[in-house]
Amino acid sequence: SSPCHHPMALPDAKTEHEVTCKLCPDVVEWCPHSTELLAWGTYEHIEASGERCGALVFATVEEAGASGDETSGRFCLKQQAEVPTAGVYDIAWHPDAARTVDSNWFVVTACADGALRLVGADGSKLAERQLNDDNILTHVCWGAGDDSKLVTVGQDGGLHLVQLEDCRDRK
Repeated sequence: SSPCHHPMALPDAKTEHEVTCKLCPDVVEWCPHSTELLAWGTYEHIEASGERCGALVFATVEEAGASGDETSGRFCLKQQAEVPTAGVYDIAWHPDAARTVDSNWFVVTACADGALRLVGADGSKLAERQLNDDNILTHVCWGAGDDSKLVTVGQDGGLHLVQLEDCRDRK
């Protein structure tokens, strides 16, 4: 065992639970508003056809066993929703815990087909904006102190600032 020089070191860390993904996972993010909710994105490029495929997956961390049984105190990932898409390169949870859609927190994804997508933690597709038809979006983040703005970068060599519209007050 190596000496622990930092309070967040990983001496003798072990895998608690492992999930085998259908496609290669590219990104994973904990929901900043929950100790149990996370999302990951997968992506695969099929060379022969040029098709890009993937998914956004939401899961919760749950206790694996009943009290007193051999798995007591262990945890597992329970998949809650899977949203097929052209492939997910990046995920950003909405920064405001009070801001939900139908009582769900939500993420924005930077996708392999050049689109930004807003997706609820229940798997509901909330909005989509195509930015690049032929180029992958690789990263996305919410505006600091202004959750009506997103910024994304992609393989087109550009940085894209996107202004969101709040539709909650429409009649």
